[in-house]
Amino acid sequence: MEDILVLKDQYFLIESITKKPSSMTNEEWNKLDRKAIETIHQYLAKNVYFNVFGEKTAEGLWKKLHDLYEKNTTSNKVFLMKRLYNIKMKEGASVAEHLNAFNIITNRRASVKIILDDEIRAILLMCSMPDSWENLIVAMSTSTNIGTLKFDDVNSSLMNEELRRKSIAENQGGEALALAHRGRRMDRGWQGRSRARGRSKSRRGRIICFHCGKTGHMKKEC
Repeated sequence: MEDILVLKDQYFLIESITKKPSSMTNEEWNKLDRKAIETIHQYLAKNVYFNVFGEKTAEGLWKKLHDLYEKNTTSNKVFLMKRLYNIKMKEGASVAEHLNAFNIITNRRASVKIILDDEIRAILLMCSMPDSWENLIVAMSTSTNIGTLKFDDVNSSLMNEELRRKSIAENQGGEALALAHRGRRMDRGWQGRSRARGRSKSRRGRIICFHCGKTGHMKKEC
C-alpha cells in the first residue's frame, strides 16, 4: 500500500510531519487528501473498510489501519497467522495472483514481530496449493534435504508448472479444433456423395426405354 501511495505522489499525505504547503489552498489540499483516502479504500477488504470508513483524513485513516492491524499485539499476531494458515489457492486460479496475496500477508509479519525463516515460508506456500498440485508438492518435498528447501525455488517451480499446464491445455485445444475441422470436412464429403447419388437416381428416373416406352430403364435392360 505504501508503494502505491508513493507511485501516486500521495504518500506525503499520510506522514504526520507533513503540513499543508503555504502555496496550496485549503481546497487543493483537501482534494489531494481525498484522493489519497480513495486510493487506500480501493485496496481494503470489506470487513476492514467498515472498521475505518469514518476517518476523514488520509493521515487519520492510515493511523487507524496501523493501530488496528499492524501494532505489535497478540491479537494482530493471531489475526495474521490465521490468514497465513488459511490462505488457499482455488483450482484454476492464477499462481501469480496467489503468490501476490501470499506475499502481502507474509510481508506484514515484520510489523508485528513474527519471524518466519525461509523454509517455513516455502512450506506454508506449498501447503496453500490446491489438491491438483499434490504430485508436484510431494516431488519437491522428497527431493530436498532438511533445511534446504528455499522459498524462491518453490516459487519458481510453481510458476514453471503453471506454464507447463497452460501449454498442455493450449495444445489439447488445438488438437480438438483440428479434429472438429476434419469432422466437418468428412460430413461435407458425405453430404456431397449423397447428393451425387441422389442426382444419379433422379437422372435415371428420367430415362425412357425405346423398346417398351416406360421410364427408369434402357432398352438393353428391358
